Amino acid sequence: MQEDLAELPIAPFQKIPNPDFPSVAEEDDYDLSKDQLYLKRICQAIMSGQVPDDLANMAPGPLSHARWLTLANRLARKYVSTPNPSQKFQEIVHAIVHFYAPSWFEIKTHPTCTDGPKNYFKMVQNARKLGKGLQKVVQKTLQRNAYFAHPEAILLAMLADSDGVIRAQAVNTILTIRMKANMASQSSTVTLPPDERGVDDIDDDNELSDDEEAAFTLEPSESAAISSSTIRKYRLPKINFMADSYVDLIDWEASCLTEPPLTLEKTDAEISAFRDSQFQVPKYPCHTQAVERAIRLVSEASTAVIGQEARNGFIRQRITARKELPTFESKKAFFPKITAQSM
Repeated sequence: MQEDLAELPIAPFQKIPNPDFPSVAEEDDYDLSKDQLYLKRICQAIMSGQVPDDLANMAPGPLSHARWLTLANRLARKYVSTPNPSQKFQEIVHAIVHFYAPSWFEIKTHPTCTDGPKNYFKMVQNARKLGKGLQKVVQKTLQRNAYFAHPEAILLAMLADSDGVIRAQAVNTILTIRMKANMASQSSTVTLPPDERGVDDIDDDNELSDDEEAAFTLEPSESAAISSSTIRKYRLPKINFMADSYVDLIDWEASCLTEPPLTLEKTDAEISAFRDSQFQVPKYPCHTQAVERAIRLVSEASTAVIGQEARNGFIRQRITARKELPTFESKKAFFPKITAQSM
């Protein structure tokens, strides 16, 4: 049976300051789940050394091995009720305040795909604040999950960067990638003599009309892409854990460079124009929270109604209800308890 941590009295504890903890504006609290809001408040309490009465009486949630957030919440709540925590326990809570929670809220406040490499770099920076033993554990995991440090992701973020020098570096890199790809394509192209090409037997009764023929005709760029296409191997790059910026996370000379998919259809001139202006990338999210919400909503619908049509109606009603609360003031009215806790 899980311990009821909300029943434990608050004990004198050593605060763990972290001036680099991400700032989450008050109006953004309403985009946080109950567990996320608890993590933010308990970390603020540990950093300040003061636990508000309402927070002390709030349950951190049941332990779920499928959701590490509740584990972090329970460990943090246990810490503020432990007068003499062990060295290991202090290291774990230090890691929560300096690495786990900041990484969570950095992603929460910078949620787009072009933020991904920068969020990853922040995690690399935060890992340096940990003890050597934990650093090795965390860096091993960061290396295994270095998807936002892939050259394609970094190049996309660079094109959208406000720094013109960084954008110019990305433009030069992409144009170099294209030049090398064209050279490789030309060297691998073999042209057969006319008499060796072969002729297809055509049934005159099944000849295509001009319109039908046009439908099967490829643009020159499409034909070139198909003739030079190869299966791209997606390789995670080796991470430079001493990098000073997200651009330096990888070795650009050693990495196998490929162009971001979102720039493939742009001409060289359009790519070059990003030297002077930022690439306005669609706000694709860098996290899977929307997917998680959808899974939860579909699960709720499946337990509430029967049949696909009824389930779809249930989901649409829930989505509509959420859209009717777009403003901060209306959300305050809808979540009075959360509002009172966060003030």
